[in-house]
Amino acid sequence: MTALLELQRDKSFRLKLILICLTVALSVASIYTVVSYRLAADLGLKTALDSLHRQAMLIHGELLITNKKAPEEHLAELIKLVYFNGHLEESELYIKITGPNLEWSIDHKMNPIEIDLLLSKLMLLTSTSLSTVDMPNGQETMSGKQFLWQVVRGDKYQVIIIKTSEYIDNTLTFVMKRLIITSIIVFWLATWFALTLSSWMNKRVQDKNDSLAHLATHDSLTGLPNRLFLANMMHPIIIDHSDPTYKKYEEFYSHPPKQGCLFVIDLDKFKEVNDTFGHAAGDTLLIKVAKKLNQVLDATQTLVRFGGDKFIIWAPEVDIEQAKNLVQRLIITCNEPVMINKLAISTGASIGLSHYPSQATDPESLILYADTAMYEAKQNRSGWSMFSERNIQCGRQRLKLRADLDDALSERQIKLHYQPKVSLKDGHIIGVEALARWYHPTDGLLPQRILLS
Repeated sequence: MTALLELQRDKSFRLKLILICLTVALSVASIYTVVSYRLAADLGLKTALDSLHRQAMLIHGELLITNKKAPEEHLAELIKLVYFNGHLEESELYIKITGPNLEWSIDHKMNPIEIDLLLSKLMLLTSTSLSTVDMPNGQETMSGKQFLWQVVRGDKYQVIIIKTSEYIDNTLTFVMKRLIITSIIVFWLATWFALTLSSWMNKRVQDKNDSLAHLATHDSLTGLPNRLFLANMMHPIIIDHSDPTYKKYEEFYSHPPKQGCLFVIDLDKFKEVNDTFGHAAGDTLLIKVAKKLNQVLDATQTLVRFGGDKFIIWAPEVDIEQAKNLVQRLIITCNEPVMINKLAISTGASIGLSHYPSQATDPESLILYADTAMYEAKQNRSGWSMFSERNIQCGRQRLKLRADLDDALSERQIKLHYQPKVSLKDGHIIGVEALARWYHPTDGLLPQRILLS
């Protein structure tokens, strides 16, 4: 019962789907940003080191081809042209050149302590390189700053360049801003896609749920609600609404009725129609009777096919007097002939009714009591019957007698009474009828009506 309501009322599916899609979108945008930033950082570092390598090779080449007697002045002009040309100016720069009769260096805004530490590290890093021409480079972090270094060591000269990588940081900051903008656009597109997809999927799933719920709660022949629908509809009558566990039922039945009547309807001659005209005719009869019964009811009353030729009507906010008027209209409707195979067939019906809450306070008891009253109406051929405590007593008595009947046969409690058949012409006895009578050990001689019920 709870599962059916969950199937009908599960409104958290779309929210969960949206959250999942947004989480995936956020994850994709984050991964895209991180990977792109790392690729930009690696590419920027490689580009900067390549540029630094070319600068060092330019200086080293100039040293090899220069014929001037004052290489220091030539180096100063070259360094000024490369690094201090008015368009580009390094914030921190250190260049050291050593060679035959040459020991030259330039220090621009560099901390002497940082220079010594960096040179010590470079000596350790390059001491293992024994090749004739060695050009190692790399990146070092010191005091929270990134330094790029390049060493070019040839036959005559060695060039060491150390400078900060602030322009790489500036480039990465620029790239990061663009990546954030791109990620926001990607996330917005992913969010829009998630909302669209979730709406579409939620509609598809809800349509499937509605179809499944309709199949589970409605009769395939008549299209009427079935006993499962009735159980779910009447279940809130006995719900404790103070229990937070059952808050979900409030939407299904927001205002439980203060009273109501339940009718059980059983067609009297349905088996004869089935046996005479076939099951197709019986199905047609059920469909037509269901339509006629529905026309008698108002919008607040629910007609349910309970199974076979049995119908149930739940009429909330109907008192006993109103129920008696309604049952009279139902009897008239069921007695109206129905055309089947060009024949007018009048089936008739037996109806039992019970009242909530004076007779029962739960759906199961209401149905049981109305069913008991219906059997009394069928037995008495009265058309309809209102449940009373006497119905329960008679029902218990019938169950008891049915249980005792097996012992009655084995213990020979059934006796035969013979009744003569007399000819009306001459008054002679022409035969006898054997009538069975049950001599119950505690209830005495039981009447035939009880034996046949």
